[in-house]
Amino acid sequence: MRHIFDYILLSVLLAAVMSCSDNSAAADDITTAEQAVEAKDYDLAQSICETFVTDSTSSLGVNELCRLSMVYMSLSDVDDVDNNTASALQCMHSAMKLNADSALAFYNNTPVEQARYVQILLQLEQMIDNPDTVYGDSIDYEEAGVIGTDNIEIEP
Repeated sequence: MRHIFDYILLSVLLAAVMSCSDNSAAADDITTAEQAVEAKDYDLAQSICETFVTDSTSSLGVNELCRLSMVYMSLSDVDDVDNNTASALQCMHSAMKLNADSALAFYNNTPVEQARYVQILLQLEQMIDNPDTVYGDSIDYEEAGVIGTDNIEIEP
């Protein structure tokens, strides 16, 4: 009986270690993509992001999804590729589904230079959720859960 308990405990520990290493590898890849964007190596960042699209983002945690959304938005800023914005929006949506409080905490603490990305994503999210409503610069970001961005303007 003792051996069965030891075997079950070892199996659970092994599964926990394997799941942590997967998230750690994903976090490392996202860090590399972030560094590539900072170094203006957009091709490298894009290729890293594409691995997440093909491998699916379902195994990523909230923090990784939020970080990945910011990388995608940075890339869409450079190449103006709609797929990057759509992927960023999907990452944000998935993060909100997993844990809205954690996602909003992440987005509330984004650096100033990325705050406009958060605003754009929130605006797109609201437009998708409420297609009959016309939005302009009058979105209540505090109501949406994002605070501290009311002095940032979205240029048309």
